[in-house]
Parts: sequence; structure tokens; C-alpha cells
Amino acid sequence: MVSPELQSLPLLSPSRAHHGKHVISTLLPPAMLIFVWWGCSAWNAVAAKQILQRGSAGSISNDGTLLRLAVVSAASNILGVVLPVMMCFMSSSSSQQVQWIRHVPNVGWGLAASHAIGLYAAYRGLVGAKVSAVQAVKALEPLIAMTMSATPFFSGGREHTKLPEAQSILAAMVVTVGVVIVCVDDRSYDVEALFWVLISSFVTQGRNQLMKARQRFTQVKCDKNKDDDVGVDKDSGTDDNDAPSLAIQGCLIFITTSAGAFFVNLAMVLAELIFRPCDIRSALGGNKTWPIFITGITHFLYNLASFGVLSFVVPATHSLANTAKRAVIVCASAYFLSDRLTTKACFGLVLVITGSGYYSYSSKSKKSSVNTNQRHFHAIKKYSIPITLTILIIVITQFWFFEIGEVRFQNNMKKEETKEVSVWADMSNGGIKVSAQKNHNDLSTMEIRPRERKNKVLFYNRYRPEQLNKENLSLTEALAITAGNVGNLVWQYGATNLIDLSVVEVVDRFYGSSTNLGAKDVDAVIFPVANILGNRSLYDKDFAFNGRDMIRQTTIAILASDSPTLMLGMGSQAFFHPATEDKLEFELDLDPNGQIISTPEMYKLHEVHLQLMNVISQYTDSFFVRGSYTEKVCHNHGFQKAMAIGCPSLLISPNPQLGVSLKSNFDKLRKKPLKRVAINLPPYYAPKLITLFLGVLQKYPGSKIILQDNRDIKTLDKAKEELGIEIPKSDLVYFYNVPEWHDYICSKFDAVFGGRIHGSMMGIECALPTVIVAPDMRVLELAKVMLIPHTDIFDPRLTSHFDLGSFLTQVGDNFDALAFDTNRCQAARVYVEWMEKHNVPPNPALYKLCGTSSYRGNIVNETGR
Repeated sequence: MVSPELQSLPLLSPSRAHHGKHVISTLLPPAMLIFVWWGCSAWNAVAAKQILQRGSAGSISNDGTLLRLAVVSAASNILGVVLPVMMCFMSSSSSQQVQWIRHVPNVGWGLAASHAIGLYAAYRGLVGAKVSAVQAVKALEPLIAMTMSATPFFSGGREHTKLPEAQSILAAMVVTVGVVIVCVDDRSYDVEALFWVLISSFVTQGRNQLMKARQRFTQVKCDKNKDDDVGVDKDSGTDDNDAPSLAIQGCLIFITTSAGAFFVNLAMVLAELIFRPCDIRSALGGNKTWPIFITGITHFLYNLASFGVLSFVVPATHSLANTAKRAVIVCASAYFLSDRLTTKACFGLVLVITGSGYYSYSSKSKKSSVNTNQRHFHAIKKYSIPITLTILIIVITQFWFFEIGEVRFQNNMKKEETKEVSVWADMSNGGIKVSAQKNHNDLSTMEIRPRERKNKVLFYNRYRPEQLNKENLSLTEALAITAGNVGNLVWQYGATNLIDLSVVEVVDRFYGSSTNLGAKDVDAVIFPVANILGNRSLYDKDFAFNGRDMIRQTTIAILASDSPTLMLGMGSQAFFHPATEDKLEFELDLDPNGQIISTPEMYKLHEVHLQLMNVISQYTDSFFVRGSYTEKVCHNHGFQKAMAIGCPSLLISPNPQLGVSLKSNFDKLRKKPLKRVAINLPPYYAPKLITLFLGVLQKYPGSKIILQDNRDIKTLDKAKEELGIEIPKSDLVYFYNVPEWHDYICSKFDAVFGGRIHGSMMGIECALPTVIVAPDMRVLELAKVMLIPHTDIFDPRLTSHFDLGSFLTQVGDNFDALAFDTNRCQAARVYVEWMEKHNVPPNPALYKLCGTSSYRGNIVNETGR
């Protein structure tokens, strides 16, 4: 029993307790609906982005992306068909069925089509823009709605025209400024994507106007309208005793509209299947099509929950909740999609949300009279010019400082004529195909001018011998200082070898850490990398966080440097067979003969890669990738600056006639028996292939296996366990110093037989007969573009009766020495052109690769030898 003293306390009095329960019972339903509304909105945005980012940024090629867009749009409307059918079957009596059917409005195909197109355009915008950028642009919808309401054509006649108030114009200006800041600071979006988002906003607001006209036509009256998502009028009252409330009627309009839109989107799906045939299974995610249905269900549910909230609160409160919803969506995308926002982008979003909230708050006032509206109209006419000029100045200033100022002004890049560079040897099966930006004078007449100061270059991933000159490191210790693969040292050495270190001040940075990135007053940035362009199915997984973070650090490093950037060695990761047990890597489709069926259009990059290449494109006129496959992947994602040039290790040897020497040594195998072979094991265990490689080791005494990483150890352990082949430790060698590695290969062996690219490049640089058995597209595209002797694991000659001596002879007969040397010269030209353009002194040896004997001389073409 409660004492009288306690009962006298206001908060514990029976009346107050009853009032508290009433408040809770009143607030709980809208609170739960808001939770569903916001939660489903965020879920929908994240799920849609995860599905649609399988598409390419920029121009969407015929890879199934457009089909996926149409299917996702149809899935978002399918409940509009299912729900009415379920309502009819679940009604307890025929009278209730008739009652529901009697109040279902006839919305018309115009409304359904506008809803379908607006939804399709919104999803298409997500293909090439982050969720935060999409939400920022969609926050312009109040401004669009305000403009349409003031236009007789959109508002349904002059009697329905509503001129905006001064507060609304002010709020719209704040939102516009915020959107400009977000979009300019982001840089990862594609302009076409934002264009689709704007189309979606215009079409959606047009749909809203049609909905309002439909409500007026059916004599549904309301006090206010404001819902940026579903855009219908609302009144908590009812028309008569048996008719549903206006909020329910609004739901019925939305459901009926979705039902009609479903058939419009279904027509889009059929059109894609007929006119753009593609791999349907791949386009829809293979066996994982459930994310598409989740996207559709969450879209439908968050709209219904939005209507439900409208039946409890006034429209202005609903609009404020809708503005807060955008913040929830942005936060969800930042968490689940790892879309980290810069301080400037956060500031822009704050302006967007603040402006939207102020617009919503200002819209709660009662409708102004005609005279008041006329006064506002004259005020708008008076101040329209200064307001417009202010917005334009802000936009131009933003784009000047953050686009032109950072990129074009600092890089001082001029438009140049494009000339096709002819390749004067037969490279029909590979090699560097260049359509490079050239000055009016060719490189053959370029003068190398003396420099007044020592050039300053910021270098990431530089080969640093001072850190590698250590004695007696175990393989584990060597891998710890070489990022898990000593083969990384080869491409680092090749990239470092491109510049003249004697006249360059090098600034080293390590992008694996978020601190101490970038440097001031550098002429350029040299940034060699490896196969960092992994496919989305792998990078989408939670355990790939470190990989995604590494790509982001690369992007941050380029931005922090803020100078012309030489990005080289980028490669994709496409495999002939699953490389790991989880089978998440991109696996190429092959026919029974091992011929590749899959096209580069099927390879989809993760959003972190798209952001990286967007940034790279701002800081260079071209970036260099490993081979033609990766080049096509980049081009299909809208990055035309990608250029296949191979690995910089191709240019380690200063011998301008390396191909001639290599051909000569191939020919010598006909007279000199093969005795000692350097073997590089493939990175994956395949019993038949490993048996072949280990058979070479056993057939030629004195041969060695050159270890590169722990996968080689695992392969040898499996060979011992499953094949009964045990390799003595004396036949295993590894290096963590490239010159020592090079000298050992050159002096100890007669040939190199490899399943890896960088171990085999050591044999090429020594002019030793070398053949690479490509185990995947990563190695194959490099071998093709560099014109080095190679085959692949599907070669029918790789049998149990395999003879390496005769195999090397056959490969040597097909080796084109002239094309190889010409190709190396062409690679040197491309690098020299870029470095000379950006005040980076090239290594003098690069000039000799094209027949020039002096560093201060000119590059001459092959015909001028």
C-alpha cells in the first residue's frame, strides 16, 4: 500500500499514472512505425547499393546491370500486386471484400508509369554514386516540389498554384549549398549517376502531383501534404462511417500505384531480355537472388510505414522525421558499406539536413492568403537575381577550388593532340597497344633539358635495399618484410629502376598507415602496386575489411600527395579455377578445351576500387595496368585512362636487344643438353600440374625450386601427403634481395620453368630460356602484354610424358625477338613520356632501350637504328 505522502507526489498520483499510460499507449504505435520506417529505409538503401554496385561506374555496358536494375525495380513493386490479392482472400466475409474493393482508387497508368520510372532512375543513380551523395541530391526534392507547386502546369491549374514563402526559399538555398559541398567533396560519384538521381527526384515529384490530383478528383480532402518519399495528402479524419480514413486511402493509392508500376517495370525486364541478351544467372547474382527481394520488400514496407506515421502526426512533424530518416540512411551506409565521410562532406550533409528540417518546420504554418502570396511573389521577383547569383557563385567557387584548383591548376595539364603511336613489329598476339597523348613533337625529337634543382619525388612501395640487406633470415622472417611474398620485391625493384635516383630527392611514405601521408612541394608521386583490383564478391565480405581498408589508404595517399601520380602495375584477379576453398574469387567460365568464355564485362569491381580510380583519374592523364584484361575491366567501368603496359620488371635489364639474346639462348638448347632448371611453383595446388613441375626437378639434377611465399610450402606438404613426393630442403631456395636473386639465376641455371610471373621475370632479365605456365588470368595477361614466352595450364602438351627440353625448343621457335625488343622500347617510351611531362628524370638506361647511347640524347625509333 502506498502512503498518502507518496500518493501526493504528482508523478505517482493515480491520475498522472493513468495519464502516463495514455501517453505511452499514444506514442508507442507511431514510435514503432517510425522505427520500421527508418529501419527499412536504411536497409533498403544498403541492400540496393550492395546489389547495384555490381554494375559499373559511368557508362553501363551490356553486362546485365540494366536487367538487374529493372528486376530490382519490379521487386520493389511486386507487393502492390500480392497485397490486394491477399486482402481479398483473408477477408472474413464477402461484405468486407466488397467494402475494400469499393474504396480501391483507379490511379491510371500515368501515375503508375511515373512511379516505375522514378524508382528505376533512383536505383540507377546508386550504381555510380555513394548512398550519401544520393541522399544529398534527393534532399533537393522540397525545392523541386516547391517549384512544381508554383507552376500551373504541374499543380493542376492556377487555382491550385502555391507560391513559396521566403522561409522556404532560404531553406532551399541552404540545402543546395550542402548538396554542392557533398557532391564536390565526394569525387567518387559519376556525373551520370547524379543525373539519374535528379531524374528520379523530378519524376517522383511529378508522381506526387499526380497523386494529389487523383485525391482531389476522388474528393479526398486534407490540410497539408508533405512526404518526400511517397508524396500524398493526409488527413486523420474519415469521409463517412464506412469508408477508410484518408491515411488508409492514401495507402490504397500507393498500393494500387505500385501494382501498376510493377507491370511497367516487368515490361522493362522483358525489353532487356529481348534487346540486351545477357547471362541472366550472372546478372541476378547467381544463386543469391534473395537480396533483390529483400530490397523490394524493404522499399514497400518503408513506404507503408511512412503512411502509417502520417495517420498519427501532422504533416510538418512527418516531414521532420523524413529529414531525420536521411541522416539514418547515411549513417547506415557509413557503417555497413564502409562509406567513410570526410569532415567537409559531413559539414555538407549537416547543411542538407538542417535546410530540409527548416523547410519542413516552416511548412507547418497555415496556407497564406492570395494577397500574402502575391506579396511573396513580388519579393521573389525583386530578390531572384541576387539569390540566383549567390548560388551560382557558391557553385562556381566550389568547383574551382576542389576540381579545377586541385587538379587542373596544380597539375597544369594542357589539352594535347592525340596521335596513334605505330608499333613497327608484329604484335597481333599481345604487346602494348598505345593511343597515347602526345606533344606536337614526337619523343624522338624531345630534348632533355638540364634542371636547375634536384627533383623531388614522393615514392610509395619503393625498393629499399637498406632494409633488405640482412643475413640469414628465415622464410617467415623474409615474408614479414615483403608483404607475404618475396615476388613483390621484383616489381618494386622494377618501378624504382625507372627513375634516375642520382638526381632525385626521394620522399618515402607508407600508405599502410593513416599517418604521415603525402608530402609538400613534390614534382610527382610514383606509386607502384600489384593486383589490387579484386572482384566485388570477395571484397563485399566482412573478412575482406583489411583489403578494403588498404584500397582506401591508397586513395587517401593519392589525395594527400596532391600531385601528378604515376600509378603502375594495377591488376585484376581472375582465375581459371577456385583459388581458395570459399570460392569467392572471380572464376572464369571455360569450355572443355580450356578456352575462356567469360568476358571482362562480367568482372565487377567493389566501390572502394571505383573510388580509387576516380581519384587516380583526377591526378594523371593515364594510369598503367598489368594487361589487356584489366584494361578492359577498367574501361568497362568507365575509366578510359587505363593503359595496359605490363610489369615494370620488364625494363630491369639495360640490354636493348634482350629479345635477341633470349632467342639466341633458346636456339642453343638444340646443341647443349639441359642440366639445371630454376622452378617457380604455381601458387595453387593441383595434383597433375604439381606432379609435372616436381618431375622436372627430379629429372634434372642440380635444379632448384625458388620459393616465393607460404603457399609453396603448403603445396610441397600436400605433395608429400597425397602424391608421396618429398623434396629435400637442399633443393629449396628463396631470396629477399633482388640483385642477389638475379645473379643466382643468371649464374646457376640453364633455363627457367615457372608458374609465377615475377620469379620467371628473373630468368627473362638474364636472357635465359624461360617459359611461364600461366595458372590464372593474372599471369596470362602479363605474359601476353609483355610478349614473354608462355602457355597456360590447359596446354595439351603438359602431360605425364612431358619433356621440358623439347618443349622449350618449340617455345623458342615461336618466340619473336624483334617484337619483344620493340615492345620493351615502346614501354620505355610510355614511361619516359609521362616522367618528362611531370619533371621526373627517367633512368638513363631507359633511353638506351630504343637505341640511344647517351642520357642527354634523344629517343630514336626502331627504324633509326
